[in-house]
Amino acid sequence: MKKEKILKKKKKNVKKDENKNIKLKKINDKKIILETSSDLYKLPYNVIKKTKLYDYSGKYFEQMFKELLKAEKNGDELQISNIYNKTSINKQEIIISKIIIRIINPFYKSQQELGIIGSIKELGNWNQEKSLKMEYNEEENIWQKEFELNNKEDFEYKFIFISNGIIKKWEDGNNRIFKYSYIIKLIEMNLEDGIAHLEEENQESFEYYLNEQLLIINCDWLINK
Repeated sequence: MKKEKILKKKKKNVKKDENKNIKLKKINDKKIILETSSDLYKLPYNVIKKTKLYDYSGKYFEQMFKELLKAEKNGDELQISNIYNKTSINKQEIIISKIIIRIINPFYKSQQELGIIGSIKELGNWNQEKSLKMEYNEEENIWQKEFELNNKEDFEYKFIFISNGIIKKWEDGNNRIFKYSYIIKLIEMNLEDGIAHLEEENQESFEYYLNEQLLIINCDWLINK
């Protein structure tokens, strides 16, 4: 009888161990694999913020973790700080606070200037008197305008032709649309070393610089017939 009881206990222990293995597998399945630094940069900020250090795995993470242990052992605070900056812990939130809209010099009539107007306060709220005059860069043959973006919101805009302070012509076609959250997602997916370059189907391209919170929108050509 004693032998039977001992065998039953052993079987129970085996079941417990099996359950532990199942739990471990589940935990491992949830780990985020970081094989290279670009894997880290592709992770959205909100994912980074919620993820714990032990939820990562992969060659890149293991390398950083070994360096961190070595630095902590040596008491090298500067090296520890540098390692944390390379990993997810201090990753900055992607914010667009400044925008530069650029467009290659369109065909326009003499003595006309290019301006921009749009659906947000920074672009005049479609009020013609509050539209923004763009600046011409002769060397690059482009018109451009920088403005601050105070709210994380979508907006619409159009280019306008100005003569003697009066709008002579609006850009043909539908309004151009800027979708804030969509652009942020694209930046998160393409950000590497604090810079992202994006190409869109509508021939607009974007450049983003994390440290400056700056987005440059390069627009396609305008033709004023």
